[in-house]
Amino acid sequence: MLLLNALDHANLLNYKISFISKNELWAVFDIMEVGSVEELVKAQAPNGLEDMSIVATILKETLKGIAYLHENKQIHRSS
Repeated sequence: MLLLNALDHANLLNYKISFISKNELWAVFDIMEVGSVEELVKAQAPNGLEDMSIVATILKETLKGIAYLHENKQIHRSS
């Protein structure tokens, strides 16, 4: 996890600390001040997205962050 401290990309949250609790590894990152993507989309489009360019932009920026992790030999996963 020490390498996570050295990572710096606009599409990644800053790593703070990690710890083990029981059999689980927990990683703590900065919180997004504006909320999650889900919260933002629900607020802007409560009846669903009609403009697929929004979805395309979210996916494009997410993939930029994942590509950066891969370039720096880091794995990623979601729970």
